[in-house]
Amino acid sequence: MDSPRPPSFSVCLAAGGAVTKGMMMRRLLTAVVGSGMCLVLLLAAYVAKRKLGLDVFPGRDMLPDAEIKAAVLGTLALLTLPLR
Repeated sequence: MDSPRPPSFSVCLAAGGAVTKGMMMRRLLTAVVGSGMCLVLLLAAYVAKRKLGLDVFPGRDMLPDAEIKAAVLGTLALLTLPLR
C-alpha cells in the first residue's frame, strides 16, 4: 500500500502551513536538474546542427559560432577544477 503523499509546496503556503527545509531543497534540486537538462538538450541540438551543416536560412549565419564556442569553453573552464 502506498504511503500518503506529503502536501505540495503551494498547498502548504495556501493553507498557511509551514514549508519545511526538505520541501525547499526538493524544489531547488528540481529547478537545478531541470535547467541543466534543458541546457544539455540545447547544446546537443546545436552540436548536431553544426555537425550536419543544417541552416535555417542557407548562406546566412544566424548564430555566431565563434562566440558560442568561446562561451561554452569559458563555462567549462569555470566548472572544472584545476588539477595540480
